[in-house]
Order: sequence, then C-alpha cells, then structure tokens
Amino acid sequence: MIRRAGVLCILATVVMASAASAAHVSAEAVMAAVKKQYAKVRDYRVEAVLNVKGPSLSIHNMGMTVYYKKPNKVHVDAKSGMAMVPQGTFFGNPIEDLARGTQPVYMKSECKDGHDCHVIRLDSANGNPGVTVWVNKKLNLIVATETPGAYGVRTNWRYDKIDGKYYMPVEIRAQMPSNNPSKPDQRVKVTVRFTNYILNKGIRDSIFQEKPLKK
Repeated sequence: MIRRAGVLCILATVVMASAASAAHVSAEAVMAAVKKQYAKVRDYRVEAVLNVKGPSLSIHNMGMTVYYKKPNKVHVDAKSGMAMVPQGTFFGNPIEDLARGTQPVYMKSECKDGHDCHVIRLDSANGNPGVTVWVNKKLNLIVATETPGAYGVRTNWRYDKIDGKYYMPVEIRAQMPSNNPSKPDQRVKVTVRFTNYILNKGIRDSIFQEKPLKK
C-alpha cells in the first residue's frame, strides 16, 4: 500500500510538473491557501507527549497540555514537573510564525512522505535563503520543513481530521543539531504526539497569563 501511494505520488508530481511549466505556480498563492487552511482554527486545547533522544539528552513520554488562541497565544502546562518545549515551531499557528517577514519563492514540485507537494522557500527580506516548506497540494498543509545549513532543523508532520472538518497535527518528528562538540555529526531526534483535541470552543485569556511562582 505504501509503495502504491509512492508510485501514485511520483506520477502526480510528473503530471503537475508538466502543468506547472505551462502555467506558473505562484508562491504567494500557495502560501495564501495554507494560511486560509490554518485560519479555520481559532483556539484549541490538546494533550501532547514529548520524546527526545540525543547523545546527551533523553526524555521519555513527557506529558503536557497545550493551549492556543489566536492570534499568537500559547500556554503549556506540564502533567508533572516542568514542561520542556522543543526548539522549532510545533504549537499554535505554524505558518504565521514561519512566514512572518519573509518572501516566498516557488522552488519545485515533488513527493514528500508520500504526498504530492509544492516546495516553497521562505527567504528573508534581504534575500538570504530561509526555511524550506513542503506543502501538501491537496490539503494545503505543511508536511515538512527544513532550515538551511549544517545546523538546520528538519521536521515532518502527520495529520488527522478532527471533528470531521479540521486537519490538525497528530505527530511532528524533528531532527536537530546536538550541540555536542565531541559528537558534531549526531543529531537530536524529537517526537511530539497530540491527542484529545478540543477545537474552537473558546479559551479564557487568563489561561495565558503568567502565574506567580509559589514561595
């Protein structure tokens, strides 16, 4: 089944690449479609579990509750102890965070994780290459990202349909530098899994206010 999906994806990419040569695909239009998809979510609460494996760091099944509310409010509560939020864009509205202050450039069309994708590079205002984003053409969702350079971060996103109409990430996998001078080639692997979404039910602002430390 996986092989069949891969073959279909390759065939679709060849067809779409031929079509793209005849009609230019606008990076701005792709990004607008992605933003429209994510704009459907006003707020959410979700249970998240974090796993990290690296040469000098290991975290197993760290549970947390994540709250998000437009435009950019995010709050994380640990199930026990302290919650660790991994480097990268995992919570909230990822496309707004990734695209802010950038100029999108259409790179190509290709398969990624079995999906036929637009490949968009989000360059900085001065033209320096930025994050590359793979966008599922059918669903207008981010399925992968990669930051440039030897110390770049790579992510892969898997979705499920929630409440019959909202596509939300149920798993995000990332690989990032270990920052360990003795093991420069090793990378840290991060997995965040999400369950029990509560979407667009309203979240009070007090959730996002910092609480004073207990003495």
